[in-house]
Parts: sequence; structure tokens; C-alpha cells
Amino acid sequence: SVSETVKVDPDDTEPPRLNYRKVNDDGTVTFIFSDDSGISFKDIYEESSCGQISYPVSWDEDTNAVVFDYPSSRSVIYVPDVTGNRLKLVVNV
Repeated sequence: SVSETVKVDPDDTEPPRLNYRKVNDDGTVTFIFSDDSGISFKDIYEESSCGQISYPVSWDEDTNAVVFDYPSSRSVIYVPDVTGNRLKLVVNV
């Protein structure tokens, strides 16, 4: 069992924001998010239009970069922060 204590602002109701995205030469997409609330990187996932769940190829907590394989169809990326707010990012191919 692992427990983690995180100090949060109870008045924080804003989810993370997408700052920009970049398509990489290796067939992946890098998303850079704001980190005003503390992104919960381990809880980020992508859901395809057919309901398949996938997780980031990698992420960098220092730069707030999250890398996914380039989607083959419409998908939704969910980016939660530590206070329970969640960005729902629709990715159209």
C-alpha cells in the first residue's frame, strides 16, 4: 500500500490547460499542459472512439510534456490534476 499527501487549494476548480501540441517525426504527438494545479501524470489516459484505453508513451513532469502515439481515429485524452479537476481533450485525426 502506498499513500501520498498532497496539499491542494480547495477553491481550485480549473482543470489543466493545453498550451500547445506538436506532431513528432517518430509518429507521436507531444502535448504541453499548464501546471497551475499539479497535473496527476500517472492518471492521464486516452480513450479511442471504440472505447480502447491507452496510456502515454512518456511524460516529463519538469516540462509538463505528455507523449502519445499518433491516434488512428478520433480519441479523447483525459488529463486530471491533483484536486480532481479534469481536462477532456478531443483529438480529431
